[in-house]
Amino acid sequence: HWMDGLDILSHFGFDLVVVPHWNNAEGGNHDTRFCFMGAPRFERLEAMLPEGTTILGLDEHTALIIDFARQTAEIEGAGRVTLRRNGYERVFSKEKPPSLDLLRGAFGAGAEPPAEPRPQQRTEKPARPTALDELWQRLHALETDFKEDLETEKSPKAAGILLEVERLIWQNQDLLQENEGLGAARELLRELLVLLSARLAAQPPFTLLVRALLDARTGLREQKQWRAADAIRDSLNKAGIIVEDSEKGSSWYFDLRQT
Repeated sequence: HWMDGLDILSHFGFDLVVVPHWNNAEGGNHDTRFCFMGAPRFERLEAMLPEGTTILGLDEHTALIIDFARQTAEIEGAGRVTLRRNGYERVFSKEKPPSLDLLRGAFGAGAEPPAEPRPQQRTEKPARPTALDELWQRLHALETDFKEDLETEKSPKAAGILLEVERLIWQNQDLLQENEGLGAARELLRELLVLLSARLAAQPPFTLLVRALLDARTGLREQKQWRAADAIRDSLNKAGIIVEDSEKGSSWYFDLRQT
């Protein structure tokens, strides 16, 4: 089923259903296009839309930038943009982006049925993965290991995986930058950092220990024993626990960059 979104584009005269991961191919022999759904399930969803609704498909690591001042649309990133209506498609590249009229509904000539995914033949020699493909495969494998370790509460091992992700991004920043994937790689690292921080902060013994130390520090501050209170704060900071004081009291958060 469909659920209503923010519908931001309607304020600018666009009636579009935006679908990311349009060209996903992680399924190998299985069709995972159309945001991992594949053609059969996606066609069922498409049939539920009002007649004449245009679908905007964004390939992975790809952006469609609309400039209202110049009345133009540009495609940036690694892939293409697809407009689809009633089962027919028009595909656009960086060299030939869609006009704003097309985006606003003037589907026009040139639409054709989408190509079916070609099944992998056993006699075909698989394409050799590029350095970028291998890098993303490695990053996604580390992401999977990281999340599995968090589920089994192996936080120290998860922290080591974070360091490996950061090392790979650092060593391959030129390759990522050249293919406009550096932002996506950094976003992956930030996501994993947030997951680990949330898991550490949610552990009851850890939280109780920090709270007890902060309560002891508050007592020392009330007694004007500033040196001892500062020593507690500095010790927490060295462990990546950042203490902030306000009129309402002391609060804290976990910052992996301090560890």
